[in-house]
Amino acid sequence: MDSVFLSLARDDAKELFASRDEESLVRFVSSMYEQKHGSADVVKTSTDWQDLKSALAAFDDDGILGFITDNSRPLLQTEAGFVYIVRPDLVGHIAIKLNSLSDDSIAETNMASLVRELSEFYQRASENGMCTVFTTGVID
Repeated sequence: MDSVFLSLARDDAKELFASRDEESLVRFVSSMYEQKHGSADVVKTSTDWQDLKSALAAFDDDGILGFITDNSRPLLQTEAGFVYIVRPDLVGHIAIKLNSLSDDSIAETNMASLVRELSEFYQRASENGMCTVFTTGVID
């Protein structure tokens, strides 16, 4: 099951929060993905999110990297999938933490390219004051 990371501007985040029911939330997230697909605002990976979480946990002495996956604010949690959002202020902390990881240390995780891609993704989102969304099982 693919996992998708999206960065959203403030107005898009407001619209996301206005999507109160499951159907409208899934429709909005899917629409944002379609609009942003292929841009720097999207990271899509077939890496299992729990494997990513486990790999990052080795470097997560302060708990901030857990927000990349499921320690952030849940907007949707179903058996089929879920959607989590990270506030812009936390996005900056995540970017700093990811940027502090050495290439040698992440090479041992077998996810070095994904971690570097996420580092760039969170850095851009932070610089632009954006929130981020992590979802799996929602976007085809």
